[in-house]
Amino acid sequence: KTITNSGVTTVTGTINATNLFHTAGTWQGAATLNGVLDWTGGTLAPQLTIAPGSTLKLSGNAAKTLGGGVITNAGTVTWTAGQFNLGGSPTFYNQPGALFDVQFDGTVFQSSGGTSTFRNEGTYRKSAGSATHTIQIVSFVQLGNLEVLTGFIRVVGNFSPGVGSTFKTFIGGTTPGTGFGQLQVSESA
Repeated sequence: KTITNSGVTTVTGTINATNLFHTAGTWQGAATLNGVLDWTGGTLAPQLTIAPGSTLKLSGNAAKTLGGGVITNAGTVTWTAGQFNLGGSPTFYNQPGALFDVQFDGTVFQSSGGTSTFRNEGTYRKSAGSATHTIQIVSFVQLGNLEVLTGFIRVVGNFSPGVGSTFKTFIGGTTPGTGFGQLQVSESA
């Protein structure tokens, strides 16, 4: 099933899907995903929970906007292409045991006013892409695991690592200054 409405679509309840695509328009409503949702474009403004064992894929070159609301990830998010915008004051909550896996050198960007928050209590991982993945939002709260397996993660804005949070990087290579992941913070930490 593909949601391509250029207007607003309200989705509520439990979604059991193995091949659901959101490509355009705005998705709103309170729902729980059991299965796979491939978000290739458009806006989500939901109260959406990704259930354990379920996957939200951010793919395709079009920008994806979390325009308010909350996404709570208890499963897996894979991000392979396209800018990820946070507009207004949304919250993305990566729960303990959940994975947010960045598989390229993309940007999470505050696209309009407000106080967006990405709260990581699970694992936030950069697993592919040799250049820089940028997090440029109002607040990146790091309470879980932050893993830079390749390239760089650059945080522009407030970075708040909590007590008990961990940072893991890959160290390897034979040339000094290369072959390892890095975390760069440009404002307060």
